[in-house]
Amino acid sequence: MPEPITMHIGLIDELKNASNLLASAMHRYTEACAAILKHFEPSGNSAQDLLESVLEECSRAFEYEGKLQQAMALMYRVRNQSPSFVPISVLPPEVFSRIFLFSERCCLPGSRWKRGVQPNTHLVHPEVALEVCYHWRQIVLASHELWSHIDIDTTSGSQGRFFSRALEFAAKSNQVRLDLHIRVDFYCPDDQSLVDFFYSIAPRIQSFNLQCDSRRTFHSRVQSLLVGLFSRLVPGTLHSICFNSQPEPGFLVTNDSIPSNRDPLLIRTMPLTESLFEGVLSPVTSMQLDGMYPYWTSRAYVGLIELELEISQNRDIDIDIDITEVELANVLRASPGLRVFRFNFKISCESRASPLPEPVKLDHLEIIQLTGRHSNAQEAILRMIYPGRLPLQMSIEVTENFSLLSPYWSQFVGFISRSKITQLRIQGLGSTDRNTFEPIKIYLESSEIFPLLPQLQVLTLCDIMLGQAYEEALGDYDAISFQALLHGYGDDLFRQSLQFLRLVDCRIYWADFRHMSELHPKQTLILDHCTAIKCRTQEHHFRFGQSWGWTDALLDTATRICPGARLEIINGTTGVFEKLRMPDPEPTCPTKPALGNNNNTPAGLFGAFAVGTGGLFGS
Repeated sequence: MPEPITMHIGLIDELKNASNLLASAMHRYTEACAAILKHFEPSGNSAQDLLESVLEECSRAFEYEGKLQQAMALMYRVRNQSPSFVPISVLPPEVFSRIFLFSERCCLPGSRWKRGVQPNTHLVHPEVALEVCYHWRQIVLASHELWSHIDIDTTSGSQGRFFSRALEFAAKSNQVRLDLHIRVDFYCPDDQSLVDFFYSIAPRIQSFNLQCDSRRTFHSRVQSLLVGLFSRLVPGTLHSICFNSQPEPGFLVTNDSIPSNRDPLLIRTMPLTESLFEGVLSPVTSMQLDGMYPYWTSRAYVGLIELELEISQNRDIDIDIDITEVELANVLRASPGLRVFRFNFKISCESRASPLPEPVKLDHLEIIQLTGRHSNAQEAILRMIYPGRLPLQMSIEVTENFSLLSPYWSQFVGFISRSKITQLRIQGLGSTDRNTFEPIKIYLESSEIFPLLPQLQVLTLCDIMLGQAYEEALGDYDAISFQALLHGYGDDLFRQSLQFLRLVDCRIYWADFRHMSELHPKQTLILDHCTAIKCRTQEHHFRFGQSWGWTDALLDTATRICPGARLEIINGTTGVFEKLRMPDPEPTCPTKPALGNNNNTPAGLFGAFAVGTGGLFGS
């Protein structure tokens, strides 16, 4: 018999024998304690002797309990490593470590000036994983990268809980490269321990996140600290920068590179030489900037892989910062290898006589995200950027209803026509309805947009209106798109590759949606907090009554539209009826339109307009 098997059999026999002896001893021990209790008489002659023996034994009993707990912990450690009891234990330690790395989160509070985003409470710190079980503890302690994210609040300095945590993380990271997140505010103590700590870790910093919640210039001690830190950063080791300044935006420049054409209120200076400042920033490949920016001509924008330009809205602060179209084109042109571009910024208008910048070719672009209500800026970007042939993920927030006559939508159509978009998210940012105080949905004409996206696989639409209000006249006409017949589309319309469609907070006119074959996914359809609308005339309204709806039939109807897809109807999605007003008879003589009428409102497919619960652009 092989030696390991013989050893295991010996271990099992030893455990069984020890367990039997323990059971026998525990039985005998319990009987002895019970006998003392039975014969103990407080007034008897031997009462004192029995009491002293019991008190002495009590202290030993706690020792026995501790030994038993230790033995149980050892057995649980064996059990927890068995996949049959803890399935996740089948994963190797390196996979565990990777999962924990995704789970870490920052301990610093978000900027009190920024949009209120709650922290991800479902994520855990590495300290929490230490306490789960012995197996996890060993993995966490051996995974030095889990301890590489260091948070410091300069307001509390070395006296706060963040500093003691930072010391622990720096020690347990075991010389791996670090991600440093600093929060500065109105006050910073004179703290040499904090300064020494920053200087000791500076050569290891690969990612630097500066969160500034103070107004205007830095506190003098903060400025001194940052200057010393920048002087000790290693060019090439630092590859990621995140600057966030609230509530007042501005440019971060050196004393000898202050731009002459900018408001002094927009300038934050660093007493560094320009060569040192640029030498640290120029090798950086990822920059996320919100409220604090190297000036637009800085070499920090050269050779980037990821660029995020954002300006958080703060209505209490009347300070404006922008970029011209030419400056943005130069920034993008300086990074031809850019893969990720996120933009929520204002582009200042130039004179009409100024020529438009040449298009910017970004052959490696993989993600583009355009957010905010800067429609003119988005229009300029859509006109400016020419992606390559890599699959592109696009996310955009739109503020106006679709129209081919709109310069914005014209540039949008041009951009998607020359791009290979595989994932698309469109978020409507409509104005607020004065009666309901709800956001008005943005209308999209699917037949003008989505046939131009033959490689689109994943689509998410939020706060969008699909279709128009008209009464169904053809019944269940699911086999082929009625709109396709009207518009004369060819067979290519039905060869779309859409796999996943998620509609969130959308108003869906079902008679139209049922025939929008370009929006029918092959795998998954999710209706999340949507309103699916069927229309009927006043005559049919009285014929069928006012109290009934079709929410219960929504799933069955959606199944007939997308027979091969998985369907999810969640978060209060409902089916409702909407009344239609029949069009008025044509007048016998021409008349002028009544004041206040909106002659640009599109009619329904058969000329009827929706009234009651909302018209075409109703909420």
